[in-house]
Amino acid sequence: YFSWNILYYLFFVICTCIPAIAYMLNSVSINISFIGLLEAAFLYKNNYIMWYIYQLILYVLLTPIIYKIVSSIISCIATTSLLFAAYSLNYLEIPNLSLITPFIGLYPDMLLYFILGCIAGRHLSSINININKKLWLFTLFGAVLIWLINRNGYKMWRYNSLNMIFILFGIATIFLFVCTRNQEFRWKNKILSWVANNTFYIFAFHPVLVEIFQKITRFLFPQSSVVALIEYIIVPILAIAICLVASAFTKKFTPQLRWFLTGGR
Repeated sequence: YFSWNILYYLFFVICTCIPAIAYMLNSVSINISFIGLLEAAFLYKNNYIMWYIYQLILYVLLTPIIYKIVSSIISCIATTSLLFAAYSLNYLEIPNLSLITPFIGLYPDMLLYFILGCIAGRHLSSINININKKLWLFTLFGAVLIWLINRNGYKMWRYNSLNMIFILFGIATIFLFVCTRNQEFRWKNKILSWVANNTFYIFAFHPVLVEIFQKITRFLFPQSSVVALIEYIIVPILAIAICLVASAFTKKFTPQLRWFLTGGR
């Protein structure tokens, strides 16, 4: 977490110090100071994708409480219901620390997904669920139906709740699809394993690449729907390809650096 945040901070410092690059990337000025470095390292000021890791760090600190919650079905239902209600009523941060401090509170939607994952890990083996194609089709139909209802936006409280339900149905759909086709996916295990070994690298490295490619595209080409469509498809492919090459390069030539940058994976 700290290493990637500092790397991003240094990258943007360099960008702002070189006028040609700053102009190309339309970079905003960076707070080049000890305070700026601390904010970048601890609060991902220049690396917003790390909000996810920041939240996971908070959950690690809250592990004793979360473990107590998932130990009881009643506390599981009560906690997930409260988090669902909070998110539905537009409480997007609990407590709302970002209003009065530099820090960020817990995101109730992500905490709910995390707790549901903990519940599944602790209790799912004791629940006899017949995973079949009908169950998968039910979750798929539910996800599509909610998306159709919800596609106009999230301006009212019910849209927040529908958005969360849609994500849960979507996760269930993907999980059940893979489970019902386990035999068909066996031959892909090597490919999936190779991709899995690079996911954190892709996660941490892709935002800056996507931003660079997008800004270069918009700088070089006139804006149109065709250019936007090509950018939408090609830019992520290029970014992921570079991430994989960088991952393979560091794995071969600087394995200790790669180990450090991927959190020991």
